[in-house]
Amino acid sequence: MKKKLGMFGAIGLALILNFGAPVQSNAATSDSGEEVLAQSKTIYHTVYLNGNVTPSSTYYYNSGGWKGTLSRTGYQYDGTRTIARYYGTVSCSGPCALTSLKTADK
Repeated sequence: MKKKLGMFGAIGLALILNFGAPVQSNAATSDSGEEVLAQSKTIYHTVYLNGNVTPSSTYYYNSGGWKGTLSRTGYQYDGTRTIARYYGTVSCSGPCALTSLKTADK
């Protein structure tokens, strides 16, 4: 029973880490009343490698217009593959999930 709970916990953690952390953005209001969001976000990313290997200390992330170099925070071998965890801040390099929001006229 404990093994099953541990496995579900590990899978849940891997899913959370793979989908990234919530976007951390700083909002500011310009003179025209337009709210501008920061064009960067902090993410966690998990990489799965075949076999018992030492993963790179950095990982270049490029997904959905977000790009940047992440640093390895840890890794482990699960008997079949190596699971590496990375963390860092990525920047928007084009159309990204974050966009500017127009505030209501006052």
